[in-house]
Formats: sequence, structure tokens, C-alpha cells
Amino acid sequence: MAELIDVAKSDTRSISHYMKVLGPGILGAAAAIGGSHLVASTQAGAIYGWQLVGLILLVNLLKYPFFQIGARYTMAADETLIQGYDRIGRGYLYLFTLLNIFAAVVSTAGVAMLCGSILGLFIGDSLNVTQLSMIVLAGSLAFLITGHYRTLDRVTKWIIVGLAVATVTAVFIALNQGGVAPPDFVSPSPWNMASVGFLVALMGWMPAPIELSSWNSVWLRQKKKNLGGALDYKDALVDFNVGYVTSTLLALAFVALGTLVLYGSGDSLATSGIAFAHQLVNVYASVMGEWSRWLIALIAFLCMFSTTVTVLDGYSRALSECFVQFGQRPGSGPTGNGSRYTYPLMIAMGIVGALIIMFFKGALLAMLEFAMISAFVSALVFAWLNYRLMTLPQVSEQYRLGLGMKALSWFGILFIAGFNLLFGYWYLFVK
Repeated sequence: MAELIDVAKSDTRSISHYMKVLGPGILGAAAAIGGSHLVASTQAGAIYGWQLVGLILLVNLLKYPFFQIGARYTMAADETLIQGYDRIGRGYLYLFTLLNIFAAVVSTAGVAMLCGSILGLFIGDSLNVTQLSMIVLAGSLAFLITGHYRTLDRVTKWIIVGLAVATVTAVFIALNQGGVAPPDFVSPSPWNMASVGFLVALMGWMPAPIELSSWNSVWLRQKKKNLGGALDYKDALVDFNVGYVTSTLLALAFVALGTLVLYGSGDSLATSGIAFAHQLVNVYASVMGEWSRWLIALIAFLCMFSTTVTVLDGYSRALSECFVQFGQRPGSGPTGNGSRYTYPLMIAMGIVGALIIMFFKGALLAMLEFAMISAFVSALVFAWLNYRLMTLPQVSEQYRLGLGMKALSWFGILFIAGFNLLFGYWYLFVK
């Protein structure tokens, strides 16, 4: 990643310039800070304490090249990853589309259910989690269809800032108070076959599913269009890195909260939606004071609402690009309106997501765990496809991966493949 260090040293652009160009990377962070952070990271700390911090950092590092390629390839080839997948082979684009259709509806249902559970803190017991989730989905669709990309781009930055400030403040207060685990508490170990399912779920959405790189690609192209082309390779990398580092640090912050407030307390995370939402807010209120309860609930709701909106927008835009590309000559570049099917796909995702929620009802953690495991199983496909893109002739030499990034990419691919084999063994013979 030496080229990123050179960029940072030579850059003399103003803060106001970067505030203007920041967007796709922050949207990516908003999508990431959902189930993987509020649920999985908190759960990792609550069950295992600090033991999984190293694994979380490792997974974020190993996934980094595949996410960064979303920005790198788009700026190098002036097309999205979707057109790049089609250049590798139309069959790969079909595979990408099928995997994304499945991931889209499952992820939409999972984040909408979590957001609806938090909304229940304000509404009370008059509505169940299914009805609350329907409200969230309807509100998200209305927000996107009436506000479009520009509103999403502007609002998300401030929601992430609010959540980051609240979470980091809570962590420092909790650190000052010390953990709740008694001195003689014996910690369970995550390093055994029985824990493989949890580890795979944690890594699946840590910091996000790898297919999110295609969203960054589509958003980046839209951002470039909105700025009249005033967005270059350096801007794109800075934007991506700000979002990626933010999501990584917040993942560690949620692990810290789980460790300091829940680990060794004898309390386990609730599996039903509204009960989990109450427990999550209680974590903050117990360290920051009762005065913070409703403020934290509001920030958590806005965070999950932005995640739901971002998931709907990202998947629908990526799938729309896929369907438009199917109407073009195989291997051709971007032509026509890539967002032609975006809004119909958003509505379809919302409807199918609502049906899934009705089926799972209050089983929030089971729903999210299923989505996270599915993301890790499919990660190998997306990782290899993204790596393969950087060898296409559309990418000039100056934009190709350096030796260090190539080595990191191959280590990441082997790591994901190895854990997939381990998960297969666990699922068939241990579970």
C-alpha cells in the first residue's frame, strides 16, 4: 500500500475539497455499520471479551484489497465492476447477479428487522416487530424514491459522525469504569470447532460483504457524474480509505462495549428484535448515564435506517447495472442508462424482504447470522472476481496492484477458502 502513503504525503488539497468529494466510501461505511457492528461485534465482546480483536483486524486487512478495487477499477477503467465482470465472461456476470439477488433480499430483511426493533423503543408495544419492519421498509423506499442519491450522500455523513462520537465516548467512559467481569470469571474460548459457525458469521459481514465493493463502484461513478467529472483517482482512494478505516475502528469500539459492559455479567444477548434493541441501548445508558438513553436510541435508529436505505440503494443499483449489461454485447463497456431498473428493483426487494421478515418474525439474530454466513461463503467468488479485474487490459499499469497488494490479495483468497472448507466440515460433521 505504498502508493497510498505517497498520495497522503503529496496531497495539498483542502479539507473543504474532501468534504465535497467524500461520499461513496462513507455510504459504504454506513452499509457496514449495521448487523456486523451493532450485533456481531457487540456479541463477540460479550461472549469472548478481547479474544477476537485480532481476528477482526485480520479480516478487515485481508478484505481491504477486494474492497479497494471497487474504487481503483472504476477510476482506472471508467466503468463499474459490473461491466468488468462481463469482460471476464458473461457467465461470471450471471453468477454475480444470482448471488446478489439472494444476498439483496436476505440482507434487506435483516437490517430492516433490526431497524424496526430499534424503532419499537419509541413506539412501544402497540406494534410487533414485523409491523415495525414494514414501516422502516416503506420509509426507506419513500426516502430513496423522492430524495435520490444526493440526499443519501449528504445525510449519511452526519449520521456516521453522530454514531462514531457516541460510541467512542461510551467506550472511554466504560474503560474508565472498568469491566464488569468478576476476577474469577473463566472465559469461553472461540478457538475450537464448536465456535466455527459464530466466527464465520462474524467474518461474513466484517466490515461488510465483499459484493459491497460493486456498490462503491456504482456510487463512485454517480458521484463523479454529479461533480461534473471533478473527481480523480486520488480523491476516490481517500474517500474509500476514510470510510473503510471508520468502519474498522467502530467495529473495535463495539467489541470494547460488549467486553466492558456485558462480558462476564451473566447476561446473554436477546434473540428477539425489540428485546435486543432494549439491551443495546441499555449498554450505552449503563456507562453514559440514564440521560443518554433516548439520544443513543435515536442515533442507533438513524444508523440502522441509513444502513437499510443504503442496502436498498446499493443492491438495486448494482442489480440494475447487471440487467442493463445483459442487454449489451458481452464484454462491452457502459452504455445507456445503468439505473433504468433501480426503482422497480428497490420496490421488489422491499416486498420480498417483508415476506422474509414475516416468515422469521422475531428471530432477529438467527436472520442476521444466516445472512452473515451466506456472505462469507460467497466471499471467495467476489474476492477472486475483483482480483481478476485488475489484470484486464482496461487497467493501465499505473493503476494495477503492486506486489504488496497482490500478496495480500492471495493471502486473503487462501484464508477465505480455508475457512470455507473448515465451515463445510463443521456444518456436516460437528454442528
